[in-house]
Amino acid sequence: SSLLESIPAKAGVLFNSYHMKRTSFLILSLLAVNVYAQNKKQPPEKVYYNLSEALKEKDKVKLLNLRGQGITSLNDSIGLFKNVVFINLMKNKMTTLPTAIGDLQKLQEIVLDQNQINTLPAAMGNLKSLHTLQLKKNKLYDLPNNFGKLKKLQILELSYNSFYYVDSSIVEMASLHSLNLEQNKIIRIPTSINKLQKLMFLNISNNEITALPDEIGSLKNLETLILDNNQLEELPVSLGELIKVKSLYIANNRLQGLPDCFEKMTSLENLILSNNSISHIPSSIYKLQQLKLLVLIGNNIPLAEVEELRRQLPRTDIRFESAN
Repeated sequence: SSLLESIPAKAGVLFNSYHMKRTSFLILSLLAVNVYAQNKKQPPEKVYYNLSEALKEKDKVKLLNLRGQGITSLNDSIGLFKNVVFINLMKNKMTTLPTAIGDLQKLQEIVLDQNQINTLPAAMGNLKSLHTLQLKKNKLYDLPNNFGKLKKLQILELSYNSFYYVDSSIVEMASLHSLNLEQNKIIRIPTSINKLQKLMFLNISNNEITALPDEIGSLKNLETLILDNNQLEELPVSLGELIKVKSLYIANNRLQGLPDCFEKMTSLENLILSNNSISHIPSSIYKLQQLKLLVLIGNNIPLAEVEELRRQLPRTDIRFESAN
């Protein structure tokens, strides 16, 4: 097995441009180190695939790949790997993790996708070096209160779980660059979302969100915002303050119209508005001269407005087919 096989494919290749650029900084760095070591006739970093074997050399273990081994639970021996930096436990059958997981002070990335985890130990909040936490396709509905202590966490993957709200500990993760909450049961986004000033990628698609707070416009470093398949009826004017956003996806909602607030969003390259009930396009969209793709399929926009858009944005691929 190659080292790259220990990293799960990132969901939504088309939409998730953030992860396409940043697949796994840790793994790519380790691969570079291994290539360098081979060129210098040094042994590459060993990947351990068997827990029992790894425990025999516990102080040497940096890379631990236990993917798809039918593991139903771990005991406190996992906490003995004092030098481990990467653990892959995806595609197992665990429902929780032992408290000793919090002893792994050098751990930088842990992959727990596709288990049956419904609760996490508070001790995980002690993982002071952790920068990537992947928990896709589990059964989580909340996080321990002290998860806000994960001040170095940059990537948090919580898609396909059972969250009804954005956990309060998430907005305390000051270093967060990427947050994926796709396919949960979230009803609203808290006003405290504005604390995530380093956030570059936010996916909250396939939830039950009816409105966005004005504070969404405070996310000044956001580059990708995915809101598809919610129940949004309108958008806040503050959305126009997201001047670094390159991709904005709002398909399959209940939008009747759009705020006239796009003049500052000059970085926007992809604007997906398909399958809403939009009947008018505001003229501020004419300012989006960097726009490469505008999808308006399944709306009620007059054909004359669409033709005017094509005149104003001659370099944009505008896709339109009336809902009627």
